[in-house]
Amino acid sequence: MRGLAILMVIAYHAVSATAYPDATLGWVRPWLMAGWAGVDLFFGLSGFLITSLLLREEDRELRAGRPQHFSLGRFYLRRVFRILPAFYAVFALDACLLSHYPFVPSAGLREIQHSALGLWPYGTFWANYVISYGPRWAGHTVLLPREAYSVFWSLCVEEHFYLLWPVFLCLVKRTSARVAVSLAVCLALPLLRHLAMATGWDQPLAVHFASHYRLDSILWGGLAALVAGRITWRDSTRRLLLGAGAVLIGLLVVTNTMSVRPIGKPLGFSAGFSLLALTTAILLLELTRRPNTWFCRPLEFRPLVAVGRVSYGMYLLHLPVMDLAMVLLFAVPRRPTILNLGMAIVYFWFVTFAAAQVLYHLVEKRFLALKDRYLH
Repeated sequence: MRGLAILMVIAYHAVSATAYPDATLGWVRPWLMAGWAGVDLFFGLSGFLITSLLLREEDRELRAGRPQHFSLGRFYLRRVFRILPAFYAVFALDACLLSHYPFVPSAGLREIQHSALGLWPYGTFWANYVISYGPRWAGHTVLLPREAYSVFWSLCVEEHFYLLWPVFLCLVKRTSARVAVSLAVCLALPLLRHLAMATGWDQPLAVHFASHYRLDSILWGGLAALVAGRITWRDSTRRLLLGAGAVLIGLLVVTNTMSVRPIGKPLGFSAGFSLLALTTAILLLELTRRPNTWFCRPLEFRPLVAVGRVSYGMYLLHLPVMDLAMVLLFAVPRRPTILNLGMAIVYFWFVTFAAAQVLYHLVEKRFLALKDRYLH
């Protein structure tokens, strides 16, 4: 699923990076421009996996007769080893090297050279709030860098979730209370998003990026982990809900109701985001409940699994790598056809995968080995 998610995100950014005209894309455009939803797949999967690991550790502690359910310290150390080394390696690469080259526009820093804030919000996981509210805070003294830093917004949402969710699980012990509170939050946030857009009290950019609007996209995955194995429903019912969710999401996509470019409607940003998260949660329950069915086999395709293994690095690197790749791709002018766009997307997939492999072996793999050694 990680592999599928990152391929969707790269395809989405490839359309805007190559500036293919809408008339050329035709009916394909809404589907390509829905690739941003790959980030929401990451969200749902993250919430599900993190919660599952915490619950598993909690069960081990309880069986051993220990009063503490799981170690918050060890959880945060595992996150540090997993997230920060690759993040700061790419952050330094963008800021110290790639930002100096005009043919890597996504890493450009010219727009923040007079900013009092500089890059510190991007290096401390507050980029999503600077993107949403920065100019409003301090007028022209807070300016934004280019797109290579803006993709960090989703990491900010995840890190804010990691700060809150494990503490909540430590404080609230009963599963029924955990489920009730989580469900209440998941139902309240789409209402908040709808009111924010429909009444105009907040801008769509903030509704899409800010953590206090988007945490339910991860929380639905956590809720799925809480109820996995505790609720009984027929396979046919689960698959019917999954199919209905997919159809409704498709309708929101083709009508541009849940579009990011151009900005969609309040219904898409409220119920649409929740529907996407809920359908992802049901998909995860299906995959874990019936892991050997035909439904799962495409996700076990080895090249896709290999992409998933380095998907974090691909996400961090894909925009500057695409900039570099376009220097070669458009060295010879190409006609803006669907075929050429498809070839460009595949090309971007390959070069980003290659760059992420380097990052994985030089940085990620080494720190993951330390994590496994000291925090297993």
